[in-house]
Amino acid sequence: MKTKPTQLQMYFSAVENTAQCDETFFFMANCKENPLTNSDLKKAIERRPELWGRYSGFIGKLAD
Repeated sequence: MKTKPTQLQMYFSAVENTAQCDETFFFMANCKENPLTNSDLKKAIERRPELWGRYSGFIGKLAD
């Protein structure tokens, strides 16, 4: 029988998920071969604002 996760376990799971998203974003932004561009980020925000919207402050700071 599976037990439901505790509130603390759900919190740490959410923190881990956020950290993985941030790590992926910074990897994409700093990639040497194919870096994330301002237009790429704008398109991503338009498609999935709930995921990419928190990175909107980086528009204008990425490669063009």
